[in-house]
Amino acid sequence: MSDYRLEYPNKNRDEICEMFKWTKIQGTYKHRYFYFIGTKKEKKLWLQDLEQKYKITEYPKGDNVRYDASYKTSTQNLLF
Repeated sequence: MSDYRLEYPNKNRDEICEMFKWTKIQGTYKHRYFYFIGTKKEKKLWLQDLEQKYKITEYPKGDNVRYDASYKTSTQNLLF
């Protein structure tokens, strides 16, 4: 889009989309992770500012499919 905006500086995004018959598609959002480095007071203020702008959700961890975590190993009870 930025190349077309340079080519047609007098048109806005909607006009360029209409000109090329493009349709807008709602994209998926990536996860953003923040780690604040500062004092407790600064971290609290920054977190409050972040919460006003974005919805904070849990880490999107799915089911573990790489290996079977329910496997129980056999151990030797008596060495000698």
